[in-house]
Amino acid sequence: MKNLTLLANLFPSGVFSRKKRLRWENDIDQAKELANNESRVILLFFQIPDRKTSHYDVEKNVFNTDEFISCAGKNLVMLRVNFPLKKKNALSEERQKRNNLLADRYNPQGIFPYAVILDKEGVVLGETLYLQTSANEFIKRLDIYRGC
Repeated sequence: MKNLTLLANLFPSGVFSRKKRLRWENDIDQAKELANNESRVILLFFQIPDRKTSHYDVEKNVFNTDEFISCAGKNLVMLRVNFPLKKKNALSEERQKRNNLLADRYNPQGIFPYAVILDKEGVVLGETLYLQTSANEFIKRLDIYRGC
C-alpha cells in the first residue's frame, strides 16, 4: 500500500488512468430507452469496419478525441451499425437482419460512413457523412453543438 501511495505522489493525477471511451449500443430499442431516460439524442453510425481508412479515420479523428467524448457524454447515445465485408467478420444472422432494417429505414442509399441523429422516438433530426474532419467540425455538422 505504501508503494501505491508513493507512486501516486510522484506522478501527476491521470498518469495511470485509462482514457475515457465511448459506450456504443447495438440495439435501437436500448438506445431509444437510454435517450428517453437521459434526455439525449441518438447518434446512429453506419460503417463498414473492414474498410480501414474510413473506419480508423473516424475513430481516431472524431470518436476517440476528448472533445467528442465530452460532447457525446452530455448529449448522445451512441449506436453503431456495422456492415462487415469479410466473411471472418460476419455478424450473426439476427444482428444482420436488425442492421438491414435500420439501413432500410435510415440509410437506404447505402452510404458509409454515415451518421444520423435521432430523437428518442427514432425521428431523424439530422444526418451527415464523415468527411475526414476534426471532431469539432463533425459535432457542428451534426447540429449537436450544445455547449460542447
